[in-house]
Amino acid sequence: MQATPRTRVTSDRGQRVPPTPARPQPARVLPPLIPVLIVLTIVTISALVALVVLPLFTAAGSGVDAFRERLRAAGVGRVTIPRFPERSTIYAADGSVLATVFLDENRRIVQIENVAPIARDAIVAIEDHTFYEHGALDYRSLIRAALVNLRAGQIEQGGSTITQQLVKNAIIGDTSQTFARKFQEAALALRLERRYTKDEILELYINDAYFGNGAYGIGTAAETYFRKKPGELTLAEGALLAAVIRAPGTYDPIVHPEVATARRNFVIDTMVSLGMVTAEQGEKAKDRSLGLAKGAGAPKQRLEPFFVTYIRQLILDNENGEFDAFGATYKQRVHTLYQGGLRIHTTLDPDWQRYAQEAVLTRMDPNRGPDASLVSVDPRSGAIRAMLSGKNYRKDQYDLVWHGRRQVGSAFKPFTLVAAFENGFPPGTVYSSKSPNCSIPGWRSASGCVSNAEGASGGTYVDLWNATENSTNVVFAQLAVDVGPENIVEAAHAMGVQAPLDAV
Repeated sequence: MQATPRTRVTSDRGQRVPPTPARPQPARVLPPLIPVLIVLTIVTISALVALVVLPLFTAAGSGVDAFRERLRAAGVGRVTIPRFPERSTIYAADGSVLATVFLDENRRIVQIENVAPIARDAIVAIEDHTFYEHGALDYRSLIRAALVNLRAGQIEQGGSTITQQLVKNAIIGDTSQTFARKFQEAALALRLERRYTKDEILELYINDAYFGNGAYGIGTAAETYFRKKPGELTLAEGALLAAVIRAPGTYDPIVHPEVATARRNFVIDTMVSLGMVTAEQGEKAKDRSLGLAKGAGAPKQRLEPFFVTYIRQLILDNENGEFDAFGATYKQRVHTLYQGGLRIHTTLDPDWQRYAQEAVLTRMDPNRGPDASLVSVDPRSGAIRAMLSGKNYRKDQYDLVWHGRRQVGSAFKPFTLVAAFENGFPPGTVYSSKSPNCSIPGWRSASGCVSNAEGASGGTYVDLWNATENSTNVVFAQLAVDVGPENIVEAAHAMGVQAPLDAV
């Protein structure tokens, strides 16, 4: 530390003049309002911390045991995403698709490298544009959402990242907007990012997401809307699929094309602002129509119904133990067949099948009896090359080949009613009797539609009394979906039906 040099002051006469004493500085006095403001600030910050943190732990307290159970089930110190249900595909001998079979979720899982980069960018842009920059949580978004929620006194914004959304949909399965659920979601997301890379998380997310019209995952969505592989998606197409994720019903491009177009264009503008595409590329993409494929919204598949039905029943009934690998019980085999993502290759020859169909239809009246059945088998290997079990599967649904049994048709409506009543459906429950009906959620058939025997009609809403009196097919189809086919099979077996029944 340097000493400050002293200054000698002298008079004109050379005499030393004593230094002028320093003028004392007045003491700084804080305005009386400042201490009050400091105290208020401390109190306010403490209150904010209490409001944000304490409700999380207090509300989460009741779910701690369940939370720990989830973590324990996933493995000590780590979280694992369960395998998503995936449809199974049945192939002909030449590799062509005969049918895709699934229960609730029509999904084809794809690897991220098989998805067009522009489509991946679109999803990241609109769902979480800093996904590759932050960790499991985006703290800026969380703080912004917390302030909004504090002002509202409830959860209005989530500030969720793609990782958090994946946790919510694939692990928690609870979409309630509560502090407890958000706390659990954040904790699991932090663990998830310790186990998976960003690309792996994005791949899981785009395979799990629902894109509307029964399409789960981007692979099925590309097929459902554009009849394309996900690797072939363009900017406009990828932006449309990204637009749908937030609210598949609201932005349904088939039902609400104008709303979907506006949302798609918003995604494209967001990509331009983030530098993912140029302004020129964005304008060209926005000028395009939605470009939906013909018949978009319905699964595209070639169906050989008699043979496919035979294959499914062969596996599920497992009479000779040949398909034990699918599961020891009927229920386990249903799960494996319809949700296991199987690739089932058969011996059916599409050319032989076509020749068989032509032979029957050119020699017999398709609208009048008698009926016909035909099976062509390779005598050297026993491989089935062609199978017909009636002239018209959709009309007759009469199985002459497989055990000579006939499908139950309207005779099963009483069992459906019993199952409905046992599960709390009152007789006054009403459904639309419009025929044909091609938009019943969960209804699976060759055409995707169900019709009344009387043919097409505008229809009105009728109750179960009326539907039973008139044997209204479309009403019972809707009722069967709501009641659940498993419950109908259970009711039938309880009432004495002994034959094996396919719960579909």
